[in-house]
Amino acid sequence: MWEKSFRTRPGASTATGSSLTRRPKPSAGATSRSATWRRDEEGFYYLVDRKKDMIISGGENLYQSEVENLLGAHPKVKDVAVIGRPDATWGETVHAVIVLRNGAVATEREILDWCIDRIAGYKRPRSVSFVGEEGMSRTATGKIQHRVLRDRISAPG
Repeated sequence: MWEKSFRTRPGASTATGSSLTRRPKPSAGATSRSATWRRDEEGFYYLVDRKKDMIISGGENLYQSEVENLLGAHPKVKDVAVIGRPDATWGETVHAVIVLRNGAVATEREILDWCIDRIAGYKRPRSVSFVGEEGMSRTATGKIQHRVLRDRISAPG
């Protein structure tokens, strides 16, 4: 079975540089070179996350977007980024970098406890950092730079 998809030529904008290509339809839960996605029971495909942002903890693949969506629903959280923090036992553990809403006060324990009944244990953050708006590294277009946050958290000292 084949699907139609669009692929952008290198250096072209997505609005004008798309060319129609045909390729085999992937199976549910497959990955491409840069993305991971899933297919629902009705046959619709959903982008799950970028492979480079996947956290691998104890052999389990964790998608940071799932944890970010959960933490973003906390009433005191304004913005959140989830990254993998190096761990000698698990390979990586989930670490949340959080910007609180104006005037809000929260502790690491409060955030971690809030997650207990809302997400599987192996997906829960094990640690939390609170930063101001300026501490959440972003690109010129406003996207969070997870790599920069990972480097900052993983740096010794």
